Amino acid sequence: MKLKLKQSTMWILVFVLLVSTSFSHRQAVLEECTAGVACARATTDGRPILWKSRDAGDRDNEVIWNTSGTYRFIAVITARNDKDSWMGLNEKGFAIINTLSSDLGSDAAENGKVMTHALGTCGSVDDFEAYLKQTNVTSRKTATNYGTIDANGGAAFFETAANQYWRYDAKDTADGYIVKTNFAIHGGCSGGIERYKRSQLLMKDFFASDRIDWKEIERIQVRDFSDKSGTPLSVPFSGNYAGQEAGYIPTDYAICRNVTVSFAAIQGVLKGEPPVLSTMWTILGQPATGITVPYWPVGATPAEANGPKTAPLCDAANDIRARIFPSPKVQAQADANKAPINLNTQMLRDSNGSGIWKITLPVEDQIITEGEGALQQWRNHSPDATEMLALEGKLTKKALDALKQAKELLENNKR
Repeated sequence: MKLKLKQSTMWILVFVLLVSTSFSHRQAVLEECTAGVACARATTDGRPILWKSRDAGDRDNEVIWNTSGTYRFIAVITARNDKDSWMGLNEKGFAIINTLSSDLGSDAAENGKVMTHALGTCGSVDDFEAYLKQTNVTSRKTATNYGTIDANGGAAFFETAANQYWRYDAKDTADGYIVKTNFAIHGGCSGGIERYKRSQLLMKDFFASDRIDWKEIERIQVRDFSDKSGTPLSVPFSGNYAGQEAGYIPTDYAICRNVTVSFAAIQGVLKGEPPVLSTMWTILGQPATGITVPYWPVGATPAEANGPKTAPLCDAANDIRARIFPSPKVQAQADANKAPINLNTQMLRDSNGSGIWKITLPVEDQIITEGEGALQQWRNHSPDATEMLALEGKLTKKALDALKQAKELLENNKR
């Protein structure tokens, strides 16, 4: 018997299919990230670096202290979900991040859970590889590129499918570093190719000048705006980009995207240094609107970075973000029309040198200077966890105060 559908029923099915397809596409976009790893010989001070700009759907990110495993660790998570870690560092100096790589499989449900497990149980890059070998047999729900470093100088990426993985050590590359976006060498696709090319160009410049300094990644790369062709767009932007309102630029293909929700540059240690001096320099919120703060794997993170529901530090950055990017409603309309999401560069820095960056970036410089100064002292004697946590709290509060000032500036200019 042939089944005949009423015309109204057919239209409903078509609508559901279109919505689900659009949603799936949107989810894939939201889970894209830009990341990299550099081994000791590629960096200015001989300490490995691991970094990631996180692109995701939920803008509420936190830095938590997790004691559930063999090793204690700090991690950036989506607020209220400590089962999935998206970048983190444990007390042994092992750190891990990831980027989605859907060309390695369709099921990535355990990408974050694997990182939580690894941070709690792995003391080195080799330990993580042993875990992947073990779970090759039992299978994983992973389709991702995992970046890792450790206190022994390990620095590697693992392209990780459900039952296979492929290891790439940074030391085996020409210049000692690897950049990743959302495709795998063993996958064959090109997800995030624009960000990959732009990141590669920036890293080449960093390396050529004086090898790689994590601060170049944090200040220049993570806040880099470029269009689909890879042309960098200045802040402030003068003129009308593609007919848009003066000062507005698209961010869909930039490293600093409308969907970027946090960032971390994890700086490792020299061999022989205490592993707990590995530092996770972290921005909660969209990088253009947030401020970098250092965190160490020695104890509970400050309340400003890990609130009862959301992190006040991230909330403040998100409040600013809402003023320089479109509202969720406008963004949804742009998605439906396949239109770019535009950023108002004049609010970051205008032609007179004013804007939120006049407040946030100098404070960020102060925080980095104070954090690096403390690290230098701690490297000369056994660090005290209480002292380290006190500095964490002080610098996190300083960042939050600056973001509140920046928000007030925008509110006053709107009046």
